[in-house]
Amino acid sequence: MKSLYYRLAAALLVFIGGVSTSLATTKLYMEDFSITPGETKTVAVCLDTDVEDITTVAMKIILPNGLEFVTRDFGNGKQIIDATVNNSRAATFSAIGDPETGKISLSGIRKITAGTGELFSIKLTATNELVSPSVITLDEVQVLNAAGEVATTVGNATVTISDATPKAAVSFAENEIIILAGATGTVDVNMTNTGVNVSAFQADVVLPERWTSVVTTGRLPYNAGDDTRIMYYDFSSPIPGEEGALFTLSLTAPADFDGEAEVKLTGIYVTQGTQEVELDDITLKVKAHDTEAIQAFDTYKAEQIAVVEALAEEGDSEASQQIIAEAKAAIEALTYDETKTLDENKALVDAIVSKATEDLEAQRAEDVATTVEALVARYGNSMVVYNLNGQKVSAAQLSKGVYVINGK
Repeated sequence: MKSLYYRLAAALLVFIGGVSTSLATTKLYMEDFSITPGETKTVAVCLDTDVEDITTVAMKIILPNGLEFVTRDFGNGKQIIDATVNNSRAATFSAIGDPETGKISLSGIRKITAGTGELFSIKLTATNELVSPSVITLDEVQVLNAAGEVATTVGNATVTISDATPKAAVSFAENEIIILAGATGTVDVNMTNTGVNVSAFQADVVLPERWTSVVTTGRLPYNAGDDTRIMYYDFSSPIPGEEGALFTLSLTAPADFDGEAEVKLTGIYVTQGTQEVELDDITLKVKAHDTEAIQAFDTYKAEQIAVVEALAEEGDSEASQQIIAEAKAAIEALTYDETKTLDENKALVDAIVSKATEDLEAQRAEDVATTVEALVARYGNSMVVYNLNGQKVSAAQLSKGVYVINGK
């Protein structure tokens, strides 16, 4: 029993000692990653430590051939490594690095907190000289606290070339557009190549018969081809890795265009680094008529015809009835004008309804006046007129309203 006790105690001491040693280890490292030539990637430099009072971290990052630091302007024309400090670990710290030597240091007015994982990140761009695998080496490492240098182990990163699946994508900004017969419409062609520089681009514009196109450059610096074959190549100044309109197509339809047509981009090739990739064809549908707007206009016409019909009153004169009939016929005769918007077409209907309402009011007033004149001519001074309040009214002063004339 005694020997068992000593064995357990010894094991416990070994366990505690092992844990203590593990916690006291400080490690600076980069994790392995993959990258494609022409790609820009953000990678982390990590620090695992339980030391609470680290004040400075410095190192030399040695890149393999085919990897380059992305830089940013530090003022006065000086370029430094584009690095971002993890503020949750190193608040108030800044990272200043020389892209020529790879030397970079972190310093601040506070202290780096204990913990694991990312301390800061850098951006790297791969060129076509990169071979797989390659190694990024962390050298000349210094981790300092108030007592001096903190013992630190180092972990280098292995870099491999990732699968060359294209990260660039090309698409029309819209799936469908309206172009009237003989008119010109425009559509953007977008390219998304986030993180991947494109040094060459080619595509063919396939048009329906008798259509024409004009290419206006956007993110595409220039077009070495023409308006049906778009070509760009510049290995020294590639299209940056971002997204947006690459170029704009201005499309002109023939004068007799009716129905639908398709415009295609085929033979689309992009070059990332020195790797050429063919992308899928893309298709734009073009319509000569806006069928949705036409249907909405026809529905609105029917609604406003019902509004005009509701203006009718019992006892309307033939002239008033004619105003209503003519307004309905005018609305029914309207066809959708595709040179105008839907709201502008609706405004034409509204104008007819408004005029009919005004004309009816004027006609009914005229009808009342005519009726009074006829009564005066028939009965002369023998007319005895009362209003609905029982007050006697002079026949010469009658206006629009309801009266009792000669007891009727």
